[in-house]
Amino acid sequence: DIISLAAGVGILLYGLTGPFAAALMERIGLRRTLLAALVVMSGSTALSLLMTKPWHLFVTWGVFSGIGSGAVASVLGAIVAAVVGMVFAVLRRSPLAVISKPTGFVVEFIRGTPLLVQLYFIFYVLPDFGIRLPALVAGVIGLGLHYGTYAAEVYRSGIENVPRGQWEAAKAANLTERQT
Repeated sequence: DIISLAAGVGILLYGLTGPFAAALMERIGLRRTLLAALVVMSGSTALSLLMTKPWHLFVTWGVFSGIGSGAVASVLGAIVAAVVGMVFAVLRRSPLAVISKPTGFVVEFIRGTPLLVQLYFIFYVLPDFGIRLPALVAGVIGLGLHYGTYAAEVYRSGIENVPRGQWEAAKAANLTERQT
């Protein structure tokens, strides 16, 4: 009974940690937030060696592990989202329709499905195809892909809204389109 409660609280806190991790990332930076989250997770693991009462399980694996793993997933997901977003934005701006059209379809498809459905698919359906991922890795990939598609649209719209005069000035300065 206490094991189920600890797991439930851990999952709840895992999900609720995201906005707080984002605020920490903005305030103290990515590295420090990730380090703090890893310290909390390590502390949870170390304290679990000293468990003697049922409520110790609740505190170590429910509270500390849930907060730590949620923050780690949020930070790593943000990093993956930034990289995936840039890749999708560049591919979507390709002059080749063979590249830009399928990329646009993938971006719109991922943006059009709920994050929870994507996480469910990654964690529970992919093993049917022989792809088994640990929960944290599945969470990071799911968050990174989902929010990376939104980042791709932000990057793409930012690039496309550079005034024509700026593009011409860059060309006059002998810069290639990639350098610009």
